[in-house]
Amino acid sequence: MDELFALEKQTRLGNDVKATEAVTTAIIEICRSTNDWKLLNSNVLTISKRRGQLKQVCGCFMLAMLNQYRADDSYLSLGAYQNRPSLHDLH
Repeated sequence: MDELFALEKQTRLGNDVKATEAVTTAIIEICRSTNDWKLLNSNVLTISKRRGQLKQVCGCFMLAMLNQYRADDSYLSLGAYQNRPSLHDLH
């Protein structure tokens, strides 16, 4: 994950929108694949608050995050649902 954040910084500072979108989407997909909702929330907040982050990139990774969030059926079980943050928590 640290390598991805280093790559995100490099692509963001280089104003490479497509590469930054790809890196941030990969970060979100990794968090989702481990079902670590707290890590997903933390990384979304970190990425969105980065100085100089392009709005186009923020829109892309937020869309990816929402798609991952909606695609997950495991939250329907009571235990997983209680550990899953609401969309209002992801601000």
